[in-house]
Amino acid sequence: MLPHNPQKEVRSILSKIETGNANEASIASFVELIYKQPSMIPEVAGVLASILQTGSTKACSSAISALNMVADKDIRSVADYVYVIMGCIQRRKKDLGEDGILNAIEILLKITQKHPERMSTAVSELLVCLESTSVAIREKTYFLLALLVIMHHNAFRGHSKQIIRALNGLNVDERIYACRLIKKISEKDPRIVEDTCDDLEYLRLNHPDNKLRSEAAYAIEALKGALEKKPYELNAKVVESDKDKSFSELIELVTPNEEDFQNILEGMGLKHMIVNKEILKNGAGVNTKDSTLENLLRNMVSSRTIEAVMIVNSKGKVLAKSGTPIDSSLLSKLIAMISLESDAEFRSRVSIEHADKKIVAVRVGKRDAMAMMTGADIPISTLLLELDKSVEQIDKLLSEV
Repeated sequence: MLPHNPQKEVRSILSKIETGNANEASIASFVELIYKQPSMIPEVAGVLASILQTGSTKACSSAISALNMVADKDIRSVADYVYVIMGCIQRRKKDLGEDGILNAIEILLKITQKHPERMSTAVSELLVCLESTSVAIREKTYFLLALLVIMHHNAFRGHSKQIIRALNGLNVDERIYACRLIKKISEKDPRIVEDTCDDLEYLRLNHPDNKLRSEAAYAIEALKGALEKKPYELNAKVVESDKDKSFSELIELVTPNEEDFQNILEGMGLKHMIVNKEILKNGAGVNTKDSTLENLLRNMVSSRTIEAVMIVNSKGKVLAKSGTPIDSSLLSKLIAMISLESDAEFRSRVSIEHADKKIVAVRVGKRDAMAMMTGADIPISTLLLELDKSVEQIDKLLSEV
């Protein structure tokens, strides 16, 4: 149930975030409250952005976690603060740690999906993030930049010198990512990266790493081939971004390189959204709805976050599952705590934290429930975020069974 005064409760938790005293439970409670009070989200996003500008390291870390979850409900309100998020990354690169930076990048991924035109101011600092000492940060930054090329390639105009810097970076994967970005940009407008030719040629001929030499060769071939064509003959498909289109529609619209785009989705934790369109068109090899549900759960477990996921009906019958089995008695207790009769808008959710694991259960479909389990080291806010990503798709599948 909502507190007597939800606005007061939200402001109280915001105050805790600002002073660095918010814990994971209070942030999760805070997100639940604003999901039920969407009119407060623009104000809340503004306050969280202000904390990112002036708060302590702990306050900023909590604010990023909260803003990441707010973005799932109202990305438009969060998209206004790209410059604030990037400023926080720039100032607190060492203090926030890997998890904090990855959380911030995840917010930017969500903004890129819906409002790519807002991301132009972020490109410079994101290219710096490719130099990070963290493999995970470099990888996720590349996925974000690659998606931005697809969505809004003009954001990279004027940044060729930074791309050349990445081509000559300390890390081999950083250089490979730079080659791939050049190849993608070349497919859109090669003039943006035409001054990278000499550096690519040097890598192609001289670098000892075979994979990097190959990537440089692919990039220079794409770049030179595109430069030889007249601008109006470039075969890249420029897609106007419709701010109201879902990301699943984007996948159908934009496929400049299907394999690479699938890699982007997997890196964003959205592997379950990959669809083989030829199979769907021809009707060949299409699985049953139950099998599709199992595949969705299997892909969720394939991420590093989720250890197990299970869907059961109100009588406790297992409808689908993947990963390590969840203790049946514990699962029964969780299901008993969830209101399976409540209105869909006010979705019941219960979480339990043990010494060695965390479990969250939520109502899905009409009267079913889904439980997700992860290790004790994973923040409960991350688990809630993964759950929210999947609920809508699972609802749809269950309604079709």
